Amino acid sequence: MGDDLNNAQYLTQAVVHAPDDTRSNADLRVKYRNLMFSEQTTGDAVQRIVENIAQLNSKN
Repeated sequence: MGDDLNNAQYLTQAVVHAPDDTRSNADLRVKYRNLMFSEQTTGDAVQRIVENIAQLNSKN
């Protein structure tokens, strides 16, 4: 997470190479992890993501 891809054809390659350097984009991964999962470890991440997307859609 943290790599900016402009073409979906590069997604597989990015996922394969992501573990090669765990420090790469570490700050950005922390940011997105906190946005997506917060500090909660209840297993309700999917529900929170759906609610966040629904809120974004309602703002448009």
